[in-house]
Amino acid sequence: MILRTLASLKAGKQLCTYCKFRASSIRSFSENGTKSTVLPQHLITDFEFQISEADFKDLSELYLNSLADHLDGLASKGVIERDDFDVEHSGDVLTVNTGIRNMKYVINRQTPNRQMWLSSPLSGPFRYDYMDRSWIYRRTKEKMVTLLDREFKQLYSEDCQFAPFESTFFKKEN
Repeated sequence: MILRTLASLKAGKQLCTYCKFRASSIRSFSENGTKSTVLPQHLITDFEFQISEADFKDLSELYLNSLADHLDGLASKGVIERDDFDVEHSGDVLTVNTGIRNMKYVINRQTPNRQMWLSSPLSGPFRYDYMDRSWIYRRTKEKMVTLLDREFKQLYSEDCQFAPFESTFFKKEN
């Protein structure tokens, strides 16, 4: 395991969470298995936080509240016309019951890694980082609101205006 972790680091590959934990809790080893120096933190962490923990907590809470309000507004304006459409925001978790075949979206904040996690009934799980005044999926560079716009359009055949919501949200934060 240790030699595989070292080989991954040398090859410039990013480590999974478990490997990063192992690498941070052990000393690095040379190719022959003898102890060497401690692994530098920059080799263990595969990203730099764009925001402090306190700022993340404030921003993510406000964002989740505003997103819940936006979703509630879609139902009250008649954009989404489903009796069983429901939005619940409790603590760090926003749950959206689409009212379609028990399909639910769950969006929650993960403070230790400063990410917003989204679980989609259509496309699965995503982890979004705060970058460039938006929540962005680092693998594809797609914004969370782009995914929500696309999937809600697919579910309801209506434009639910997530991108304009986010644009307005971050203008207020300025």
